[in-house]
Amino acid sequence: MDNHFSGDATSEEVGENGWKCNMTCQRDRFPSSVPKKYFHSLKECKVDAGSRVDQFEELIIAVKRGVSTNPGKKDYTIVHISFQSTGSTNIQCVNVVREVTNFVQQRERGRGATKRVWVIEMNEGQEMYLKTYSAVDKVDHMLKEWESFYISWKW
Repeated sequence: MDNHFSGDATSEEVGENGWKCNMTCQRDRFPSSVPKKYFHSLKECKVDAGSRVDQFEELIIAVKRGVSTNPGKKDYTIVHISFQSTGSTNIQCVNVVREVTNFVQQRERGRGATKRVWVIEMNEGQEMYLKTYSAVDKVDHMLKEWESFYISWKW
């Protein structure tokens, strides 16, 4: 899911129904029960050597373990991951991860004499999001292809 659907109400609804969700959240959309001062909340960050170093600082994690009192509803876990970055989004997981750690992953591009190797900061929520976000785009593309095929064959 993307920025448009993030927020407390959506996360709680997804969690109480026992579904799983991994989404991006706008930089200013934090869990309402935690004061904003505890998160990385700058909307725009100047990109320089200092801000790039900040990306490797500890991320801020808020975990909410919801206990449902409604019959037919389930207990859930919401994990909000706020990290210092030059982007404008955070990651929020519902019933996907229970704990989050900061680590780096090696990346490579090119081969032979032009091969470059570097590392990027990563955490479980961000890794899960990056590995699965293209699925929505693929389904959307398939639906558009099916729609154009159906319209062209309609009598």
